[in-house]
Amino acid sequence: MDRIYSWCGNGFYRDDDYIIWTHDGCYVGDIVDDKVYDIDGYYLGEIYRGRLITDCRKRGHRIDGYRSRVIQSGYVNEGHHFNHGRIRRVNGNVMLVDYEDFPTFD
Repeated sequence: MDRIYSWCGNGFYRDDDYIIWTHDGCYVGDIVDDKVYDIDGYYLGEIYRGRLITDCRKRGHRIDGYRSRVIQSGYVNEGHHFNHGRIRRVNGNVMLVDYEDFPTFD
């Protein structure tokens, strides 16, 4: 499990290169072609230059017939040791035009 940060520096976990979790083990979304979708297939953001960011123009986009990999596999995050507290923030980047920071889920 690797750490991944939002554009403004908030920390998340990236599991098996396709699932994003909060610091306390709550499911955020699945990564599909460098885009992050919630459990219902709605666009949350994307990975750009190694960081999570949301393109405001794509907000509301949904993948038809989408089914989260967490639901498909019955995946449970037990044993991933999320109990080590919040992920520290890192320095953020200057926000891009037509973008906003990835949601924080706090």
